[in-house]
Parts: sequence; structure tokens; C-alpha cells
Amino acid sequence: MIDRSIPDNKYPQANANSDAINLRPLFARYSNYWPLFAGSLVIAILCALIYRKYVPPTYQIMATLEIQDSNDKSPAEKTSLVDFQQLDQLNAPRVVENEMEILKSNQIIKRVVDHFQLWADYKIQHGFRKDRDAYGISPIKINLLNYDIPISPQKLKFKIIDINTYELTGGGNNSGRHHFGDVINDKIGSWNITANNNIKNYVDSVVEVGIKDPEGTVLSYQNALKVEAQQKPATVINISINDQNVKRGEDFINYLILFYRQAEISEKNRIAKNTLQFIDNRLDSLSGQLNHAENKIEGYRSQNELTDVNAQSQMYLQQIQSNGEKLNDINIQLNIINKLDEYLNAPSNNNNGVPSTLGIQDQHLVELVQKLSDVQLEKNKLLASLPEKNPAFDPLNSQIAALKTAIKDNIRSIKSSLLTTQQSLQGFKSSVQSSIKNVPVQEHQLAGMGRQQSNKETLYNYLLQQREQIALTYASSASNVRLVDAAHI
Repeated sequence: MIDRSIPDNKYPQANANSDAINLRPLFARYSNYWPLFAGSLVIAILCALIYRKYVPPTYQIMATLEIQDSNDKSPAEKTSLVDFQQLDQLNAPRVVENEMEILKSNQIIKRVVDHFQLWADYKIQHGFRKDRDAYGISPIKINLLNYDIPISPQKLKFKIIDINTYELTGGGNNSGRHHFGDVINDKIGSWNITANNNIKNYVDSVVEVGIKDPEGTVLSYQNALKVEAQQKPATVINISINDQNVKRGEDFINYLILFYRQAEISEKNRIAKNTLQFIDNRLDSLSGQLNHAENKIEGYRSQNELTDVNAQSQMYLQQIQSNGEKLNDINIQLNIINKLDEYLNAPSNNNNGVPSTLGIQDQHLVELVQKLSDVQLEKNKLLASLPEKNPAFDPLNSQIAALKTAIKDNIRSIKSSLLTTQQSLQGFKSSVQSSIKNVPVQEHQLAGMGRQQSNKETLYNYLLQQREQIALTYASSASNVRLVDAAHI
């Protein structure tokens, strides 16, 4: 008879325990390989420790700049060159994108690389221990006196014998002892080693110097440097670079900003200096002419005993003076128009400054000339970092050509109108002069000399006022770049 009773609960529990214990055969099967597992674990830990010891971490160094627009200056600062529109480049709006390209330009980065000799890596050797990066604390300094580009990367070792002598290894025929300052000629070129102030602390130490091509170093820093705008229309720029040495990265960015600001101030000083020189030359010329005119009037009055001027002569004098001022204004505008026309028709003047529009009353022409000056200034800034045949100049060259065509059309219309007005004023001048025949000859001549003296004095005072305003406004040579955050890790 079959027993259909419910089995005892102890059997399922036994089966469950059996399943847990069944892992033992698996461990037993691979237990013979435990040395391999232990060895692999030890090797992995050693590799991690070696990597951490000999591969230094890389840090991101960054700084923040604010590009301040010249249009945000006070009204007193803006008025200094308001009438010298061809010189208003100092107050031109600053384009953040252009300033970012200037910061990454080869010229400025090369100044930083040469200043810190970033093409040379210094390491103080410690036997089997990790070599210490000696940037900023190296007891020696290598100076490239003359070399051919490019320089093949290589490493040289210098053992410091005493404060006056070192021993070169790995230098081929030049290996051996040398004195600091001795010139060495090899495949690098001409170079020497000089001792720093801390040389006495590193006697018997070995310094390894890795030399790279200076031009290649500049290019590598140019590629590694990141210059980004935070957001539009904000004018804040972030500058960052990755470096294994925090001090080297901070020095690079801080001096990049320093040289960039120096270049900006230098450009401002150049423009202001040229402006003041132009005004000084005109003042010197007018001063001599004004003295001559005053002496001539004084001598004529004394010779002819002229003291009183009657009402009729005063009326004619006013008419002649008013007509002369208008005619003088017309002549000045024609002179400026002719110079501007000569500039536009010159075969090679794309990179030269646009002639002055001071005195032109047509605002549309002034705006066109100002736009042409701004576009050429933008092109000149790009020339600092790009060759002239770069395709990036095509839009600028097209815009320059279009502006020149528009200016030429405007010039023809204005010139025709000015010539008509000139003829009318000259006819009126002839009419008044015929009426002056009734005035004594002496008084007529005196009026002409007084008119010349008055015109020269007016122009002299105007230029003197402009000179004082320019000198006061730009004497400080302040930069439009504000350092928000210096370089930091």
C-alpha cells in the first residue's frame, strides 16, 4: 500500500542546504590557481601605484577678463576726438570675438614662451625616485644664443660640480666639464648655461634639461589655449589651459594677459602720439604764419598812420569776411574731397589710414568713411594673427571695395555742388571787391591782412584746444580690459 502522507519538513531544508554547499566544488576546482589570482592582484596594485607615482596629474588653470567697451566712457572722455573722426579708432566699439583672436595670436603667445623659456623643461633627478619638476626653482638656465629652426627635441644632463662649474653628459663632443657662461656650439646651435641665485643649494645634483623647438612650443600652447566667451551679449572672457605644473600654467595665463594689455596700451599710445604730432606740426606752422601776419598789420598801421575804421569799411569788411569764411570752408571741403579721392584711386593703400573727414558737412559721407576706417582697422587686427592671403579676409576685402565705390559716387555729387557754390562765392567776392574801390587803398589792404590774421588765429586756437583735450584724456593710457579673476587652479 502506498504511503500518501505528507513528507517531513526536514527534507526540503536539507535540500536547500545542499544547494548552498554545492559552491564548494567550484572553489575546489580553481583553488589550485590561487597564486595566479594573488599575483594578478599584486601586479594590478603595483601598476596603479607606479602610474600614480610617475604620471603627474593635469590641472586646469583659468582666468577671467572683462572687455570694456570704449563707448561706456564718460562724455568728457568721448569728446576729445569727436571732431577728429579719422582718429576715432581709440573710441571704436570693441568686438569680443576679435579680442579673443588677439589673445590667441602667435605674437603674444611667443612673448610669453620666450619670457619663461617654456621650450626648456628642467627636472632635478633623484635616482630611482620620481624626477622633480624644477620649473621656477631650477639652479641653472639654458640660453639659446643662435639656432636654426626647427630644433630637434633632445635632453641634456648637467651635473653641478660647484657654483662655477658643471659637467655635461649626453652632449657628444661637448661632453665634459664647462664653466657657467661658456658658449657651446652643437647641432642645436650656439647656447650657454648660466647659474641662478640658488645654485649653491644644488651642488652635486643632476639637472635634466629637455629642449624643444621654440616655434613648435608656441604652436602647441596656441592649440592648447582655450579662450571662450561666457555668453552673448556679455563681454566676459574665460581663458584656460591644462598643465601638469600649476605655477607654470598660472604664469603663462597671467603674463598672456599682461602682454595683451601692454599691446593694447601700446596701440593707444601710438595713435595718440601720431595725433599729437600732427597737431603739433600744424601749430608750429600756424604760429609762424600768425606772427608774420600780426607783424605785417602792425608795420602797415605804423607806416600809414591808420587808427580809425569808418562804417563803410566795416560793412565791406564784414561782407568780405563772411564770404571769405564760406569760401574757405568750401576750399577746405574740396581739399578734403580731393585727398579722399586720391586715396581711393591709389593702387595700394588698403592697409593705410583713411584721410581725415574733418570739415565735411555731408554726414552720409562721414559715416561711409568711418565705416571704411572701421573695416580696415578690423582687417589690420586680423593681420596680426593671419596671413593676408587667408580666405578670412575675403568678406572684409569685398566690404572695403563696396564702401569705396559708394564713397566715390557720393564724392562726385558733393564735389559738383561745392564747385557751383565756390563759383557763386567767388562772383560775390569780385562784386564786393569792386565796391571797395571807393575805400582808401590803405584800409582795403589792412582789411585783407586782418582777415588772414583772424582765420589763422581761429584755426590755431581750435587746434590748441583739441591738443589739450587729447593729451588730458589719454595721458593715463588706461586699458579697457579689466581682470575679473587672475589665473587660478
